[in-house]
Amino acid sequence: MCDPVSAIMGVGMAAGAAGSFMDGQAQAGVANYNATVSRAQAEDTKTSASLDAQSSRARMQRLVSQQTGALAARGVSLNSSGAQTLAGIAGEEIGTEETSIIQTGQSQATSLSAEADLQEHQGRLARFRGYTNAASSTLNGGMRLWPGLSAGLSGSGGGAAT
Repeated sequence: MCDPVSAIMGVGMAAGAAGSFMDGQAQAGVANYNATVSRAQAEDTKTSASLDAQSSRARMQRLVSQQTGALAARGVSLNSSGAQTLAGIAGEEIGTEETSIIQTGQSQATSLSAEADLQEHQGRLARFRGYTNAASSTLNGGMRLWPGLSAGLSGSGGGAAT
C-alpha cells in the first residue's frame, strides 16, 4: 500500500507534467492562430493593393482625359509634339504610381508572411517546450518520490573502483 505523502507527491507530479504539456499546447495554438491571421492579412493586403492600383489608374486616366479635353478646347492640336509629350509623361506617371502601389502592397504582404512563419516556428517551440517541461516534471517528481531510484542511478556504472 502506498503512503499518503507519496500518493500526494505522485498526483502533484502528474499534475505538473500535465500542466506543462497543456501550456505548451495552448501556446502553440495561439501562435498558430496568429500565423493564420497574419497570412490572411497578407492576402488582404495584396488584394487591397491591387484594387488601389486599379482605382489610381482609373483616376489618373480621368485626369488625363480632362487635360486632353482642356487642351483641345483651347485649340491645341492633340497631334502636336507638346500634347504628345504631355500624354507620354502622364502615361509614365500612371504606370509608376500603379507599380508603386502594388510593390508597397507586396512588401507589406511579404512582411506579414514572414511574421506568420515566425509565429508558426514559435508555436513549434512552445509545443516542444511543453513536452520537455512535462518530461522534466515527471523525472524530477520520480526522483523525489522514489529517492532510492536516484541512488541506484548514480551508483551504477562510471564510478571509480576502490
